[in-house]
Amino acid sequence: MKFLLYAIPGLGDRRRRDEARLREMPDYLLEDIGLSREHINALKRRRFS
Repeated sequence: MKFLLYAIPGLGDRRRRDEARLREMPDYLLEDIGLSREHINALKRRRFS
């Protein structure tokens, strides 16, 4: 399904911006919105790649 996001113009860009915004949030806020520890760690790892 991921490839569909990038097939539609503009959607991939928005998703990358949203992920970047999430990466900047503190962990406790991410936990409050329901992300699991694994999701948070994966997001933070992606920041440095």
